[in-house]
Amino acid sequence: MRRLLHLTNLFHKLKHYAQYTGMVVSILVLAACSTMGQSGSSSSATPAISLNQVINDWSNETLFQMKRIQGTPTNDARWLGYIGLTMYETTRYSDSHYQSIAPQLSNASSLKIPQPVADAQYNWALVVNAGQANIVQHFLEQELRGDDDNPIKVYRKARVNQLAQKISSQIQGVAPDVAERSTALGNAVADAIFAWSQTDHPE
Repeated sequence: MRRLLHLTNLFHKLKHYAQYTGMVVSILVLAACSTMGQSGSSSSATPAISLNQVINDWSNETLFQMKRIQGTPTNDARWLGYIGLTMYETTRYSDSHYQSIAPQLSNASSLKIPQPVADAQYNWALVVNAGQANIVQHFLEQELRGDDDNPIKVYRKARVNQLAQKISSQIQGVAPDVAERSTALGNAVADAIFAWSQTDHPE
């Protein structure tokens, strides 16, 4: 429960800030975004969609999905916490001055956040996009486990896929190897956080 409170507080702080800035990021992440392209592992192209907009789009989709959760308020809080953590941990890589918040979380010794390859280029919008699509799909699959032909499940998973594809299509001019590396990192972060979430038993 202590972990849950930490994570939920994180996401609510990010969303509250978004109401005034149009972003779902903390002040630290905002500062990191402002320096994108200045660090050694910067984006290889200027995307048609900004990192800020990618974050905002995924926040809105998360809240859409949460309104349809068939569960308890505790499950809602878990969604917000772990998805918000994934959002931060994929965004903060855009500047080396910002650190993982994982060590601040309770029982985080088993949480190993994947790291970018040193001196390799990444497109951070693609990293965030992949991470959010993956973590949301993980929780959807967990919530709607069972019949893959269930129309509700099909619809909700399709929305996530469509948003991920839409965002990817708006990020132009990224070298194939950079796109592949960025997507792989986002997926790896989401997988690690989801695996860690399974050690949390709020019930």
